[in-house]
Amino acid sequence: MKRLLLLLPLLFCLSQPAQAQDDDEGTRLERLIENALSSEGTQVTVRGFRGALSSQATMERMTIADEDGIWLTLENAELDWSRLALLRGRLQVDTLSAERLEVARAPTSNTEAPAPEASGQPFSLPDLPVSVNVGEFRVDRVELGAPLIGEPVVLTVSGAAQLADGEGNVELDVQRVDGPRDALTFAGSYANESRQLAIDLVLDEASGGLLTTKANLPGAPDLRLTLQGEGPIDDFTAALALATEGEDRFAGDITLQGSVGADHRFAADLSGDLRPLLPEEQRAFLGDNQLLRTSGVVEAAGAIELDTLELRTAAVDLTGAARIGADGWPERLALDGRIASEDGSPVTLAFTSDVTRIDEAVLTLSYDRAQGDGFTLELLAQGIDRPELALREAKITGEGTISRNAESAAPGEIAGQLQLAVDGLALADENLQSAAGDALEGALAFDWQQGNGFDLTDIDIAGAGIAITGDVAFSGFAEGEDPAIEPNLAIRTDDIARFSGLAGRDLGGAAAFDLEARAEPVSGRFDVNLSGTATDLSADIPQVDGLLAGELTLALAAERNEQGTFLRNLDLDGDGIVMTASGELRTGASTGSFDLSLPDLSRVQDGISGPLTVKGDLQESASAYTLDFTAAAPGRTALDGVLTATKDEAGSVESLSFNGTAASDELAAFAALAGRPLRGSASFEGQGSYALDDGTASAIGTLVTQDVGIGIPQVDGLLEGRVTMNVDGTRSNEGIFLRTLEIDGPAITLDAQGEMVPDASTATFDLVLSDLAKMQDGMSGSAALKGDLKENGEAYVVTFSATGPGETAAQGVVTAGKTDAGEIASVAFDGTASARRLSAFAPLTRQALRGSLDFDGEGSYSLSDGSARADGTLTTQDLGLGIPTADQLIGGTGRAVVSASRDADGTITVQQFDLSTAEITASASGSLGQSGDSALTFDVALRDLGLLVEQLPGRATASGTVSATGTGPYQINTNLSAPGGTQAQVSGSIARSFDSANIAVNGNAPLSLANRIAEPNLLTGTARIDLRLNGPLAVSSLSGSVRVNGADIVLPGPALTLTGVDIDTQLGGGQAQLTVEGALSSGGSLRSQGTISLTSPYNADLRVRLRDLLLQDRRLYQATASGNVTVQGPLLTGPAIGGWVEVEQAEIRIPETGLGPGSRSFTLTHVREPAPVRQTRVRAGLVETEQQGRGSSYTLPLDLEIRAPQQIFVRGRGLDAELGGSLTLTGTSDDIVPSGQFELIRGRLDILGQRLVLEKAVLQLTGDFIPTIDVLATTEVESATVSVALQGEATSPEVTFSSDPARPEEEVLALLLFGRDLGELSALQALQIASAVNSLAGRGGEGIIGNLRQGFGLDDFDVTTDSEGNAGLRLGKYITEKVYTDVEVSSGESSINLNYQINRNIKAQTSATSDGDTTLGIFFEKDY
Repeated sequence: MKRLLLLLPLLFCLSQPAQAQDDDEGTRLERLIENALSSEGTQVTVRGFRGALSSQATMERMTIADEDGIWLTLENAELDWSRLALLRGRLQVDTLSAERLEVARAPTSNTEAPAPEASGQPFSLPDLPVSVNVGEFRVDRVELGAPLIGEPVVLTVSGAAQLADGEGNVELDVQRVDGPRDALTFAGSYANESRQLAIDLVLDEASGGLLTTKANLPGAPDLRLTLQGEGPIDDFTAALALATEGEDRFAGDITLQGSVGADHRFAADLSGDLRPLLPEEQRAFLGDNQLLRTSGVVEAAGAIELDTLELRTAAVDLTGAARIGADGWPERLALDGRIASEDGSPVTLAFTSDVTRIDEAVLTLSYDRAQGDGFTLELLAQGIDRPELALREAKITGEGTISRNAESAAPGEIAGQLQLAVDGLALADENLQSAAGDALEGALAFDWQQGNGFDLTDIDIAGAGIAITGDVAFSGFAEGEDPAIEPNLAIRTDDIARFSGLAGRDLGGAAAFDLEARAEPVSGRFDVNLSGTATDLSADIPQVDGLLAGELTLALAAERNEQGTFLRNLDLDGDGIVMTASGELRTGASTGSFDLSLPDLSRVQDGISGPLTVKGDLQESASAYTLDFTAAAPGRTALDGVLTATKDEAGSVESLSFNGTAASDELAAFAALAGRPLRGSASFEGQGSYALDDGTASAIGTLVTQDVGIGIPQVDGLLEGRVTMNVDGTRSNEGIFLRTLEIDGPAITLDAQGEMVPDASTATFDLVLSDLAKMQDGMSGSAALKGDLKENGEAYVVTFSATGPGETAAQGVVTAGKTDAGEIASVAFDGTASARRLSAFAPLTRQALRGSLDFDGEGSYSLSDGSARADGTLTTQDLGLGIPTADQLIGGTGRAVVSASRDADGTITVQQFDLSTAEITASASGSLGQSGDSALTFDVALRDLGLLVEQLPGRATASGTVSATGTGPYQINTNLSAPGGTQAQVSGSIARSFDSANIAVNGNAPLSLANRIAEPNLLTGTARIDLRLNGPLAVSSLSGSVRVNGADIVLPGPALTLTGVDIDTQLGGGQAQLTVEGALSSGGSLRSQGTISLTSPYNADLRVRLRDLLLQDRRLYQATASGNVTVQGPLLTGPAIGGWVEVEQAEIRIPETGLGPGSRSFTLTHVREPAPVRQTRVRAGLVETEQQGRGSSYTLPLDLEIRAPQQIFVRGRGLDAELGGSLTLTGTSDDIVPSGQFELIRGRLDILGQRLVLEKAVLQLTGDFIPTIDVLATTEVESATVSVALQGEATSPEVTFSSDPARPEEEVLALLLFGRDLGELSALQALQIASAVNSLAGRGGEGIIGNLRQGFGLDDFDVTTDSEGNAGLRLGKYITEKVYTDVEVSSGESSINLNYQINRNIKAQTSATSDGDTTLGIFFEKDY
């Protein structure tokens, strides 16, 4: 507005006949107006301005814009005014109109940084060159944007104003045209001569009007507000009325009255019920009647007397009176107010946006000059409760004096003290609560003297973790002076951590600062001094916290005046940082210097040690800022350079440039900062520039490294030795130009040049890696890549060639097609590649590569629509990947040919796919699309499936089709065949989204497929499969059956064979219902039923019924058992085995060790064992494998009871006993814990014809499941009690002999067997005793008699004795390989036998006795 008014004299001085204006002059005038009205951050645009110097001016359009765009638009404005009136010092506007005025939003504030120099001018209002009087005005459409008042509003505005000859009239009419009826009309007039005043103000709104909506009045009712009155000013009454919904809410009269002596009285008496305008919960605050009453007098001398002030509602009682003297000083002040409820309950305040409750509030102000100069003030609020805070009590008290000093030369003065106490503050925001605390207290003194400043002294405020003490002086309020603020404050905080929540990070430490300053806000001058200390400051930024740890002192002195802004000094001094700085900010001539030192960088980054120093000087000239700096850092690192920022005409920075050097002799010093190991040294020298306006940039420099390593072996090898890199490039509006990019080192060389310009880019590159061993251990030789790039209007074309180890070579062309906008649209390749010796790349892949390959092909891909095509041929010879199974399939000569494409609709078409090796062939053709009819056929054959599954040698095939119709699912039809009669058909559909399917699988498969998994167990038989997957691709969608009939299962471990096994598995609902029936080959049957979950951990719930199972180990036991066993729990980790087994009959045999050619212990060593034989022994558990040595990782919890009430027979070595009892097996299958035992029912022990009665026999099981026995037998012989004990494992028990009275074992045995003392025995009887001891003890070998047999050269020699001591003898000998004879002699009898082996299976036998009997027989024998 100020610029508009100042523009008027300029227009007047340019006055000339309006007809002389032409378009060019109008345009120049528009520019003149725009330049005069525009400023930094504000742009005024004027178009179609005509008649500015005539009595009628028009303007088609004017806009005002800020940095966010246009915010005001004025269209088709017309001004009818008087130029001659301007000469008489007034602006006479007869008509001012416009078709449209739009105010879209409020303008943004101007954030332009102030100049460093202060203005130095005091504040004063501008002197306007003219007075302004406006007649009639009209705006047809005023558009106010939503940002102004919350919603868009369209108005019409019209009015008129006349002021002449001491009379004035004003009319205003505002109407809303885009919503509910909103109207404001005003008419007013006044005449000096008659002193007649007339006022007629009407605000009328329909329901939902602007005012009621923005005031949030309940229901947004219609509203009418009137203020009307007419009469002489000395006896004037205006009626005020407020109504909603047609009902009066608040009304009354405002009166003005004259009196004798020219005093004027005034009064207001208003009352009503405003409750309907409030929410329900706030209405109690007002009650059913509200009263506002006031009256007073304005005396002719100028004093004002307010004798009555009364405001009353249900919760508010406010009364007061005052008198202000003609000199403007108060003579009496009295104000008493209270907010409270009658019953003491909290009061809900009215006219608040959030619910606010208060227990009580009291206000008291008292001053009466007639009683003295003193005044008192008290404000008390208790029990404040809002959603965001609660406050128990807040109190402000004050006292002081108002000294007019009218009778003395001293100036008038107001002075006093204020005390603040806040207690019980509770904030809903935890972060605010932590920062503010729950209490605040403080005090200050104030002093104002007439004609002087205003002082706050003795400030002492404590709370929220901060203490503030000191003084603040305000001065410069007299005319012609600059207002100034002069604080002298001390600020202390002992715990910055309480502000962590507000800062959004963990803070810590304490600080104390002193501030002494003078600031003149209007002129911009200031002078500030800040000093203080901080202790252990932290901001949860490790690099910063380390610098601020310990004690840090700060000293700052700065000044701003008409010459500039001056940083006299800035000093930081701490354990982690030391800095000094100074400078001057002057327009076009700023200077500055700084010196920064970080004594120990380990405070900033773990792993880095040593100091960092940076020094620099800043100089500003008319054209640029220049920073000349040096720096030193760990690792003997140094930087030296000049950073220059050039300026444009407005003084803003337009470009940056750097010229300097940097070097580090020990890069390892920065390893911790880089987060990886570093080594070596590097140096750089160069220069660069960057323009901020258009992005133009340039860089030229040289980087030299020596033995640099970055912890990446492949890169470190390339950087060994001295490596030099040179770069020279620019970027401009025309393009990017790389004149030089050179790398030269022992292991790498690179030479590249190029330019990137629209549709004509070019580049060449030549890269050589001279020794690949430096990149990868085991690699050798060199690699090279060279090529060039050319761009035309349609594409980028890269032609390249490459060579590498193993006689590797590649060459080709890569083409990147472009769109009209120049973006990459497609990528295509056409080329060849070959490798004669793939073994050269084995160290790189860590696989035993071998063989050779050749590739010749082409392909393309469109980035816009995803279409693609590939055609090529791959030929291999003796290819090997180091994966035995894969190598068997791809060895020999291999060839793959492919020709396929994908169109924009996603249809994949395979014109040809043929794969062939010595072991596998495959082919496919057809198409498969996202829509329409399509079909893809395939055929795969494997020459020998035994290469993958050794149990299934022979040919395996898979063939079928994948098809689709319309947008329906994919249809699958596949036939599978494999050795052993394995056949399957897979048919059905799969959703195009691959999230559901309806597929049937039918076929059969031999159970031998599972033998590798089930080792050492063997399965034979066939499984019939009938499965369906219908629904989501999850096991819950699987149903059908798997059946097996007549299968055999051999379990070598427990030496069991199951025959005639029938298995019926029904799948559905995510589980398998299992039924298994079968028989043991030795006798008995079993049946199992239950369920197994099909999802991990595969929980099982099975019941196994055992019936009359015959279990035997021919060496040790034979038993018949039945029972019910449960298998429950996760099969993945090991289910629990429970239930019971009842042993109906069992015989446990103690192995015999006789005197003749009985059993012998021997070890069989296999030499050059055939693979099938070894495999059989492995399955039988006769060869310990590595896995067996490690033990099983699959354990089964046990809780199994074994019952055997009787018929547990233990026999062998003369022992014949029956036992009974029960065992409980707990623990796990890896650590069986048996409890219980089998005890003697009856039994005996026979030794060489002597029978002993068993007194005790106990059978137990140990953790390794081998039976242990404890047997005791006694007999009476020759008045002595003889005992024989067998104890230990059933496979090799220990035998002891004892007697009562005690005798040596050999004498006990002689007494037991022959009833004689040892000295009375014959030689043969003594030999028999020795043999019996060995036989009972089970110590192996052939005994003493066996030694005699060997001495006589016989094949059989045995001695027997009867109870009378008579001896018997048997002798045998092979006469030839096929003829054997033996002779038996006993008391009174003898016989001779002759055996002849005719062939392997047939033999003849004849015998003759001393009684004359003879026999002859033919025998057939077969071992199996």
